[in-house]
Amino acid sequence: MDLSGFLLLKNLSSELKVYNTQLEDLSFLKNLEVIDAEFGYKFLSIMDNPNLKRLGFESLKTILPENNTFTMEIKSNHQDFCITTNELQVLAVHRVDFLMTQMKLCEDLNRRDGEKVCHFGDLSTMDSDCLHIIGDVSINNENEKFVGKLKNVTFIYGSLTIKGTEELESLDFLSNFRQAANLKIDGERSDFTPEFDQTPMVRIISNEKLQKVWLHSMRSPPYPQPEGTHRIIEIDGNSMEIFRDQRECLLFQKLTQSQIKYNKQSCSKLEPATTVNPIGLKHLEAEHEFSQFGGTLATIKTAVDNRAIYTLAASAGVNSIWIGLFCYANGNSTLCVHDDDSGPMIYTSFTFGDPNLQGNDGCVYMRTSGRTAAQWVTSSCGVAGMPFVCETPLTLGDQTCIHNYNGYCYLPSHELNLHKNDTSNATYSKASAICASYNATLASIHSKPEVDYIHALFKSSGAPGLLLGAIPVDGFYWNDSLMNPVF
Repeated sequence: MDLSGFLLLKNLSSELKVYNTQLEDLSFLKNLEVIDAEFGYKFLSIMDNPNLKRLGFESLKTILPENNTFTMEIKSNHQDFCITTNELQVLAVHRVDFLMTQMKLCEDLNRRDGEKVCHFGDLSTMDSDCLHIIGDVSINNENEKFVGKLKNVTFIYGSLTIKGTEELESLDFLSNFRQAANLKIDGERSDFTPEFDQTPMVRIISNEKLQKVWLHSMRSPPYPQPEGTHRIIEIDGNSMEIFRDQRECLLFQKLTQSQIKYNKQSCSKLEPATTVNPIGLKHLEAEHEFSQFGGTLATIKTAVDNRAIYTLAASAGVNSIWIGLFCYANGNSTLCVHDDDSGPMIYTSFTFGDPNLQGNDGCVYMRTSGRTAAQWVTSSCGVAGMPFVCETPLTLGDQTCIHNYNGYCYLPSHELNLHKNDTSNATYSKASAICASYNATLASIHSKPEVDYIHALFKSSGAPGLLLGAIPVDGFYWNDSLMNPVF
């Protein structure tokens, strides 16, 4: 059978069935790059081919539609049939669903893209330049000092367990980790249901000092997601508090696109976050606490704002709170400016005699009890034990955008599926073209909180600097639809 004509095929927009053949592989489709079933059959069936040992989809990069709406059936082929890490990566990233499937991972460590594949074993002797790992990765108190060797790992073809560590404080060594994909499917039951291991594929259990579990690059859930595991990341029995409240848990859940099981509870069962932070912090510490979210200490610009902030703080049972205001002179409220970079104060609720600076310190707090409740007082910025209220811009929920801030969606380059050289060495024109391919532009910045927000997105990326969308046209202007001057 001459199938050479299929070597020209790069985009397939129909159902694919291969059955009852004597083929040993499907290499006649080795140049296929896209399976696009958005408007047609969403099914791939490869079955009853007794000699078939490999797929041979060497170039496949995209399968549409995603999110368990494209189904794959591979069964009753040669007993040694396997798929490569390249092929499993594509299936996992696009969340292809399984139906009556029988397969295993090939032992071959070579990838067409040249990325290094390693088997997990003794972490102390494992190479430090592995991007893909085959096997169940286990971090414990015996090998935790070697976790730096995992800093380049992007995909794990197996499970990930971090259990019983004694010194590990964060998961920053997994900053490039994107997804865990596992193929423990060793046969078919009589009802054709694959026998999946029901243990969660990502587990963070009983660690002594671990507190930061952020997985910066994980944007896809563990794969596959059979009935019973529900894309779970299990976090349980750690000595330190991982999530302070429901909001932090839900944010981690959204970023990883997984279901979080925290101390045997779902995120929805945790205590909701309070808008008033009752922890006593110095003024600068309080400012820093929420700058990573593009937030500031509460700015009060009207009597309505003042009453609302007072009511909120008083209902939380605190006696005073820092607010987002700083003064530069005694007795002159016109020399007080807002923390949100919006300029001089336009509304005042100072007590008699204030602002009254102590040295060079002109920080401001609000009293929320007593006869001077809802009034403001200047204080030393170094005073400890003051709760605070933070505010961020009103942002509408958008399930299609992970980093959604003040009406805009942000796409950090290190989180895009790009070659390293495209992100670390991009020219302005190259970066602009990449953004355009996502129907976006290079970021323009119009406020100090936005600077803080973008800075936080790249905090752990290792990037020495960023390209922004400003162009020199009689001064610098932002290269967006508004063409505003650089602030």
